[in-house]
Amino acid sequence: MLPRKSKHSYGLLPLLFLLTAGMQVAVAQSSSSSSSESSGFSWEAPVPAPVQPGFYRIAIGPAISAVAAKVTLQDLRLLRDGQQQPYILQQEGFYDTTRFQALEIMERQRTPAQLTTVTFRGPEAGQEGHTLLDQLVLQVKNTGVRKLLRVSGSNDGHEWYAISGWLLFDPESMNGTEGDQQVSFRLPATDYTWYQLQVNDSASAPLYIEKIGRFLISTRPADYIPNPTPKLTKITAQNAQESIFRIDADAAYVIDKISIDISAPTLYRRPVVVAVAAEDKSHSKSGPAYHPIAHFTLRPGQTSIQLPSPVKQQQLYLLVTDGDSPPLQIGRVHTFQQITYLVAYLEKGGTYQLKGGDAHLAAPVYDLTYFTDSLPAQLPVLLPGMIVQINGKEAAATPTVFQSKIWIWIGLILVIGLLAVISLRMLREMKQRGPGN
Repeated sequence: MLPRKSKHSYGLLPLLFLLTAGMQVAVAQSSSSSSSESSGFSWEAPVPAPVQPGFYRIAIGPAISAVAAKVTLQDLRLLRDGQQQPYILQQEGFYDTTRFQALEIMERQRTPAQLTTVTFRGPEAGQEGHTLLDQLVLQVKNTGVRKLLRVSGSNDGHEWYAISGWLLFDPESMNGTEGDQQVSFRLPATDYTWYQLQVNDSASAPLYIEKIGRFLISTRPADYIPNPTPKLTKITAQNAQESIFRIDADAAYVIDKISIDISAPTLYRRPVVVAVAAEDKSHSKSGPAYHPIAHFTLRPGQTSIQLPSPVKQQQLYLLVTDGDSPPLQIGRVHTFQQITYLVAYLEKGGTYQLKGGDAHLAAPVYDLTYFTDSLPAQLPVLLPGMIVQINGKEAAATPTVFQSKIWIWIGLILVIGLLAVISLRMLREMKQRGPGN
């Protein structure tokens, strides 16, 4: 015969299961609430609604870089209705521009089945770029024929001197549009007044040479935007031959460049170290410790420095080596950051938010990064609105019953008590039935 079940003991099991499930929910909600308080965005800024669909540049200025979690700005997210929108970060940094400069063709001569001779004027002092010719660019009608050519130079147009031997004109090395192609040749640098190009036509018809010239390469410097002017304080240095200046900003801005206003003396040459305070706050007998981030030399006309890599700091130090010279009289220090844009495709009339401040976020990976070369060079710029701090503590200010730690402890005590009661009753019933029942 099967043992008889006790209504008193087994009747408490549903209540035990209910309390256990409630405890699991409470712990899960408490853990979720705790994790939501320790992570997430801390600020947001509205993005103006686009007037038409397309790609836009959203300007990332000092105000946004100051509240970003990291110097890389990897915590920035562009959202629409809570959904991430792909973007790429674009900086106005150093880059080279290349432009074709045509040289004046003075004469063309053709000897059938032998040579084509083109005489052209070399770069002049009044022209853009230097007067040395170290590269020759031919712009020709599209062709698939290989040719041999050579270049010579002259100062009077009568006596010609060799510059190059026979060079191979190869159509496979050409670039340009479908109808006009360009091919370039490196030459020894010369400054002749006149140049002569001879093309060997013994094996095929002549080339249609439209223009002769060279490529001019110019470097455009990076574009910067100033951060709010920081406060400058001269502090006491342990070394009498050194001056230390502390730079205090009102926020931790991204800094790419530092400029220093010096009022005296007129002539100076001083080694300078840009540094941050060492993480180890303990001071030795020689004074506080600094961690250098850049070295440069101050001299008239050279009072600014481009940092090797950007930093995001609210406080910097300038360590100036004066030697036996009188200390520099520094009026102000200015910090700058490179102009940065967030480039994204926006829909007309869409409501977009720029959010950030979560230091745990990794840099996003979007498909758009593979199509940067396809983006238009000129894009309209949008300026984000006022930054609003997100108060993440409001949701946790009024905890529910399942999130309150007091009720969690009460539930734990009840579960333990019920387990003890059920165990005692089951032992008592087993003794009453005896071993033979």
